[in-house]
Amino acid sequence: MADQLTSVFKISDQVKSERGALGTVVNFVNIQGKSYIKVQWKNGTYGIYGNEEIKRYKIKRMT
Repeated sequence: MADQLTSVFKISDQVKSERGALGTVVNFVNIQGKSYIKVQWKNGTYGIYGNEEIKRYKIKRMT
């Protein structure tokens, strides 16, 4: 699973979407050979995002 996502995101990183939603990376998931990040958003919901979804929703790591 050593790819682009693991070099950009780490577990427990705080993330933010383009619409201002805040969340935390809780895990990395491998589905059919592709890597995804699992994010728990502040409203309690979870989402799994791959490279395409990260670009579409402009999910960025907060510093």
